[in-house]
Amino acid sequence: MEYLDQITVVANITSVEFSSTGDGVLSTPLDGDADFEYVLVSRVFNANSPAITTFHLDLNGVVTDKSAETIQSHNSNVSGTNTSDGRIMNTSFDQMYAKTTVLAPTGMNRMFMTQGVSNNPGSPDAFKQDTVCVWHESVTNITSLVIRASSINGIGAGSQFTLYRRRAV
Repeated sequence: MEYLDQITVVANITSVEFSSTGDGVLSTPLDGDADFEYVLVSRVFNANSPAITTFHLDLNGVVTDKSAETIQSHNSNVSGTNTSDGRIMNTSFDQMYAKTTVLAPTGMNRMFMTQGVSNNPGSPDAFKQDTVCVWHESVTNITSLVIRASSINGIGAGSQFTLYRRRAV
């Protein structure tokens, strides 16, 4: 209970909606040392469905020095994947919804965790994914977040990303 009293939730920092297909979005300026954590809410349309597209979150635009573990379930099949990228989610379905929480301060490896679900409109199928990722960089302040797709124009029209922050009081 004490923990919640010491943290305040601040209104959203930014919100971006794609009016046409695109490759990524950059959110700046941020100050990971002043902010306790970031929460990214993503509603993404996969412009390349039914092809698999992976959506990544790159802290300060850095695409290397990460490790990730993904557990996914679909039609009662469960599987896991280890990767070296900062994925939010990968899907072959038309649309996805995900919430990513990023631990922001320097002094430790930055960790983020994503819970996501995707499906095709009108389909009873749902694809659930939980991903944890560690960026093995502990000394550089987080000043930006880059969201990108693994394929050109993979982020579809109507996709929306909203970033929130939580600061210590």
